[in-house]
Amino acid sequence: MKKIYSILAFALVSGSVVMAQSNDGVKFGVRAGVNLATVAISGDGITSEDKDGIKSLTSFNFGGYADIPVSGKFSIQPGLSLSGKGFKVTEMDSFEDEEEGGMVSQTINIKTNIMYLELPLNAVFNFNGFYFGAGPYLAYGLSGKVKVESKATIGNFTMNASESESIKFGSKEDEIRALDYGFNGLVGYKLENGLNFNLNYGLGLGNYNNNSVGNGKTSNRVFSFLVGFSF
Repeated sequence: MKKIYSILAFALVSGSVVMAQSNDGVKFGVRAGVNLATVAISGDGITSEDKDGIKSLTSFNFGGYADIPVSGKFSIQPGLSLSGKGFKVTEMDSFEDEEEGGMVSQTINIKTNIMYLELPLNAVFNFNGFYFGAGPYLAYGLSGKVKVESKATIGNFTMNASESESIKFGSKEDEIRALDYGFNGLVGYKLENGLNFNLNYGLGLGNYNNNSVGNGKTSNRVFSFLVGFSF
């Protein structure tokens, strides 16, 4: 963990030095778009069926960045954004209810939404409008919610229920860790007028699961499709 902080601190200081030395070429920009978020889970008792039940969740991403030139084709891009992460799970089951005298079909949808304040720091290579980059990121959870929707059908009768609960950040077993960190890669294309299109993938390395039973680990995975403008 200390290594992650050291890498980020060194990269930020290096970026600031480069920015100070090449102030005239620095550009700023904004980006916004869609996140397709999910998680990778592991631990004792986790099966392939459990992993297959996890589906991507659609959220949003919005933020700004600076493009600090180092050479004609190479630049450093620090940024700051709001990034929605999480996942959803759908469980389906059917069973015989002797009291009701029929089959019961039940569907449960669980959605976990977490909003992070994220600081990425990418090294970017530019070539004829195309750009490719990678680097570390550090993020901190600002808010979150778990929503459970259920639907039960017995014959011609259908019952729906819904409830939600805010996520708590902390170190207790019923809370999740606010800190997230990892690496991301990006590829995109920039037009001469500053409009750019960006595909980003965030590979979370941190574990936000506080439940120590079974060595459980839950890490974020995010695809982002972004449109931006630099000036």
